[in-house]
Amino acid sequence: MASSSFVTLLLISSFLSFSHIRVSEAATAPIVKGLSWTFYDSSCPKLESIIRKELKKVFDKDIAQAAGLLRLHFHDCFVQGCDASVLLDGSASGPSEKDAPPNLTLRAQAFKIIEDLRSQIEKKCGRVVSCADITAIAARDAVFLSGGPDYELPLGRRDGLNFATRNVTLDNLPAPQSNTTAILNSLATKNLMNRQGLFFSDQSLFFEKFVVAMLKMGQLNVLTGSQGEIRANCSVRNADKKKSFLTTVVEEVVEELIEM
Repeated sequence: MASSSFVTLLLISSFLSFSHIRVSEAATAPIVKGLSWTFYDSSCPKLESIIRKELKKVFDKDIAQAAGLLRLHFHDCFVQGCDASVLLDGSASGPSEKDAPPNLTLRAQAFKIIEDLRSQIEKKCGRVVSCADITAIAARDAVFLSGGPDYELPLGRRDGLNFATRNVTLDNLPAPQSNTTAILNSLATKNLMNRQGLFFSDQSLFFEKFVVAMLKMGQLNVLTGSQGEIRANCSVRNADKKKSFLTTVVEEVVEELIEM
């Protein structure tokens, strides 16, 4: 039985026979209100070059990480949209999306790569880039640096304020034991790809459709503007960090009062 990681690896390996194609028509694709092709031109003009440079170093050491980043983006977008909710750790409100069965096989290193990228970007630009945008760019560069097509991305996503419940996660992702047909059908259900045999019938058509599918998927239920936040740590909501800090202060005050 083929797993979801098998399909991701199949996509990545198939790119190797198609040397660095650039799909320029992506820039004319319709985009969700709030996103922009030039979103970081002023606030972080070198954003995409920073990410690509860092990922090239990663992939030179281990190209398998490319599949991990691409799959991470899929699993984020398919559950309540591309809001980086899959990156969140669990909290008192319940287990995170990471803990749901379909996500247990996501590469731990993929999560670390995204957080490392966030840290590098913040050092150069300040906290202006969301984890959701970093994840989307990393997935695109995973494709390109594996020999696949390059294409422009609309940016401006915000990070989600909550993660999906276990049931919502299970309802929106193929089970780890799903076969290839079930996984491709799930793509079609999201209106991302049709059920035609594009893998082997027409490579140029496949890549064209693949880019369109990636652009559509990358805009599923995105948050923009004040709908979300820009996390200071991709695995923790900013509100949780504030609450944690406040709790620490209160505990210290209580300890001091007890000792008096």
